[in-house]
Amino acid sequence: MDQLPDIIKTAKEEVKEAEEAIKYHEDLTSGKDGNTVGNKEKGKKLREEFNLAIGRLNRAENIFKNSEEIISFWAGKLEFGFDELLDDSLRVENGGASSWALRKKSNKSDTGEEE
Repeated sequence: MDQLPDIIKTAKEEVKEAEEAIKYHEDLTSGKDGNTVGNKEKGKKLREEFNLAIGRLNRAENIFKNSEEIISFWAGKLEFGFDELLDDSLRVENGGASSWALRKKSNKSDTGEEE
């Protein structure tokens, strides 16, 4: 978690560098001689690198967001207690549906699907 801000910063820099490389390549190849097979391949490779950089950035940001939500959830449990989780455990122990099963059933009824 401590490393994620640095990873995100690095990923943003990679995205910016990839964007600049694409722009530079497009500027260089905008003339009549720029439409060669080699230039097209280089442009394709630069776009692939850009897509990879965007993917890394999105993954890092999603992990960071999810980590914050998870930490907040467990901090709330530590502060306010585990009663809700214990209630769920007792319900399942006594043959009832798990929270996951209840959520699934609720989602099906919300969308009008039948079980």
